[in-house]
Amino acid sequence: MTTRSKARTTRAAKSKPAASRKRKAAPASAETTDPFRHIIVLMLENRSFDHALGALQAVIPVEGVPPAGPPRTNLDINGVPVAQLPDAIDVVRPDPKHECKDVLEQLREDNGRFVKNFQNAHPDAAPEPVMTYHKLDSLRALHKLAREFAVFDKWFSSVPGPTWTNRLFAMSGTSRGRVLMPQSVFHPHLHKYDQPSVFRRLEEAKRTHRIYRGDFPLALLLEDRRNLEAARNISTFADFLADADGSESAFPEFAFIEPRYLVNANDDHPPHPMGAGERLVSEVYEKLRANTELWESTLLVVTFDEHGGFYDHCSPDDTVPPDNRHDEYTFDRLGVRVPTIFVSPWLKQQVIGAHCDHTSLLRSLRPLGTWRHGRASGSSSGRDQAAEARIGATGRHAVRAGGPEANGCRKGDQQGSREIQAQRQPGRDRRVQRISRSGDTRGASAEGPRDEASDGQPDRRDAGG
Repeated sequence: MTTRSKARTTRAAKSKPAASRKRKAAPASAETTDPFRHIIVLMLENRSFDHALGALQAVIPVEGVPPAGPPRTNLDINGVPVAQLPDAIDVVRPDPKHECKDVLEQLREDNGRFVKNFQNAHPDAAPEPVMTYHKLDSLRALHKLAREFAVFDKWFSSVPGPTWTNRLFAMSGTSRGRVLMPQSVFHPHLHKYDQPSVFRRLEEAKRTHRIYRGDFPLALLLEDRRNLEAARNISTFADFLADADGSESAFPEFAFIEPRYLVNANDDHPPHPMGAGERLVSEVYEKLRANTELWESTLLVVTFDEHGGFYDHCSPDDTVPPDNRHDEYTFDRLGVRVPTIFVSPWLKQQVIGAHCDHTSLLRSLRPLGTWRHGRASGSSSGRDQAAEARIGATGRHAVRAGGPEANGCRKGDQQGSREIQAQRQPGRDRRVQRISRSGDTRGASAEGPRDEASDGQPDRRDAGG
């Protein structure tokens, strides 16, 4: 399956799973050479790339935090430098600001106002947490997966704004001109999001999908998910665990996992503990590994909706507005970089420098049907054509003058011409069986399913072995 023209997966016509793995023949079609029959998107919340994955620059060539040399800094309101240091903690209070107006301020002066924005919002709190990053391997799930599979270091949130807006873009390619989150009963900022969603397009293409919710699914913001037929495709996370234990052929072709946002939250949104989100990532990954047929036919995408007010040194690209709705923002610039990892036995460890955003996920689903966002039955409005251009065109995100190069963030593969190297990886079945260690309660479940190694015997090594 391709990952948008900016991050396409090569067809693995000459690549086949290990001979010891018996697989069902896929239906005859133009896509039978694609190893991915299922895509699972796990979207967490509110962490920047530097904050979560920046430390990986010490071991793989990501655009992160240099392991040596003077640290990057932001000046506080008194002109005192606050350094980018590996001092990130599990629970951050108070929550850094990430409304659109705050993000635009943070990005001023070459991403130089994260500290001042935090201080203006929380004058009694120490600002250092917004500049911190997690030291190498302290995030056991994210760091292990990034070191073993494909990590994107130019994946930006779609809008310099909050959760709702970016999740709407991930699910539909637009937020219909809105960026404001609900503030109170007097300022609810509730709007009609009547655009066609990715779920509707999959239904039109006769493809299976399911939303797995932790508690309240934000997919219900979309009007086309609020009907009886759509409700049949919304299930609990417990249902995901059961479905992943079942037949590969019965598992939905597209699955969207939403974390718990409210009670016992595991969404990574401050002040919720990041360790809870790590356990969720570990649980999803290990459940897939326990089902050989599902594991060998699935692409797992782990990403974050937005940066949550945490510092990142890469300036976002300019971009194309998705439509003519500019009620609350112009939508001509991407948001801050977020961690994104593609996980599959077909993917070797690699760093993808193609410039992407959440609408890249929509583009990647085109092989599942003949649809494009905004087009059905051969018709397309002018507004929908603009959305299609945003999702589908190559090189739409121009590098900003004084942007990535000004603050040390390289261009990478700006036009998205590089393809993900997708080929069955020898030895992968024995290399990363489980993320967790027995007794390790930070970032992974202590006990979880074990996979069978390629020789049919249980692999006795864990991921840290």
